[in-house]
Amino acid sequence: MCIRDSYMTLINIPLTLASTAPTSMIPEVSAQYAKRDMDSARDKIDRATWISMFISIPCAVGLAVLAGPITRLLFPRTEGAAAQLMMLGVITIILNGNSNISNGVLQGIGKPNIPMINAAIALVVDVIAMAILLFATDLGVYAIVVAMIIYAVVMCLLNERAMNCLLYTSDAADDRI
Repeated sequence: MCIRDSYMTLINIPLTLASTAPTSMIPEVSAQYAKRDMDSARDKIDRATWISMFISIPCAVGLAVLAGPITRLLFPRTEGAAAQLMMLGVITIILNGNSNISNGVLQGIGKPNIPMINAAIALVVDVIAMAILLFATDLGVYAIVVAMIIYAVVMCLLNERAMNCLLYTSDAADDRI
């Protein structure tokens, strides 16, 4: 198993747990949005975000603090590199948890293309960032983690912008996007 796979195995566990909130709230947000009850839709989104962050943030902190002992126990052949990758990359747990919520919201309000377009844009930025980091720096495998963080940040920002336009403006009933 390569070092990056060791790190990703551990990062994906809290992401799986945190992704259950957006899945379960999509029907509720859809119903409130269809009724044009933006306050109630925003309340459901806020609750789902709170639940996701309630899972994601402690998991990220715990994995960062315990990265060394956990990776030495589970992946002794990585000689500490997996722990360093995990300490750097745990922020993606929080960012991807937030991104899962916004993806679910946008799909739930009938805008499934927006997260796909945003993911494509984030992927292009990710590939460009990774190419620059791999060829212009000596980061090595750490460039992959930095590029993953960049992807997650771009995805969060684009989805947040779309949600703000659709749900959090005074004319939210007008579909601007």
